[in-house]
Amino acid sequence: VMNTDCVVYKIDADNRIVSLSETWSSFAMGNDGQQLADPGGLIGRLLLDFISDMQCRELYRMIIERVRAERKTVTFPFRCDSPAVRRYMSMRISLSSDGLVEFCSRVVNTEARSPMALLDGKTDRSDEFQAVCSWCKKVRVTEREWLEVEAAVERLGMFDETTLPRLTHGMCPSCLEVARGKIQALGASRN
Repeated sequence: VMNTDCVVYKIDADNRIVSLSETWSSFAMGNDGQQLADPGGLIGRLLLDFISDMQCRELYRMIIERVRAERKTVTFPFRCDSPAVRRYMSMRISLSSDGLVEFCSRVVNTEARSPMALLDGKTDRSDEFQAVCSWCKKVRVTEREWLEVEAAVERLGMFDETTLPRLTHGMCPSCLEVARGKIQALGASRN
């Protein structure tokens, strides 16, 4: 049974996207993801090709592998923010009855905020890069310190910049610890 408030996609044994729910396109269009709204351009593509950070890609690969091997479900919180909205979400990764790995993302809560140009895909960008956590959307200000976007913009003096950096993704230490815990819990649940 598909949960209609979820954005659902499935991957096959080769980790290729094989299906997208009807909610996929509307969610993409509503979140500045026009380039991802056409299912025809996504079906058959490798899921991991859409994850740019190598550490995050490896964690997802490990979670997918464990979900298949252990036939267990893993759920974790993440954020999918837009310039004017903090979007708190939940991701469920499970093995579906047809043997495919199913991803179900749903919005748990939203909070309006003053629009943040750093998160606006239409903003002109410099050649510099700024890391944002793939799960919690905090911005790296030092190797060990990650802050909410508003605080990071202030701390890094981005209000003074005429051109903002490009965003790249990674994982903050807190989210990395949670991800590793989820992977260990899947392996520890063997009977």
